[in-house]
Amino acid sequence: MSTFRKRLTLTLSFIVLTGLVSYGIYQARAYLRGPNIFIESTIQSGPLLALAGTAERIAFLSLQGKQIFTNENGRWQETLLLLPGYNSIAIVATDRFGRKTEKHLEAYRVQENI
Repeated sequence: MSTFRKRLTLTLSFIVLTGLVSYGIYQARAYLRGPNIFIESTIQSGPLLALAGTAERIAFLSLQGKQIFTNENGRWQETLLLLPGYNSIAIVATDRFGRKTEKHLEAYRVQENI
């Protein structure tokens, strides 16, 4: 009976340990993958630039330093007023662990003669 108990204890310990390790790896996937930003459309109409995209695994999302919000599916959209000439646009996503991902866009607006 003693051998049976030892085997049962070892088997149950192995199952519990395997379950804990598997759960730990499953929970660590968000940390391992980090935040993602996808820019799906950019439409420029005169001085306005409409941006839309998706963000995954984020806690904070900003466009040119201003916070923007996503819907429950991670989709976002924002409109910018471009200055005449060269414009550099930065989109920054931060996850709950403080890791950042940045996407940079460049846009050029021709100065209109009055």
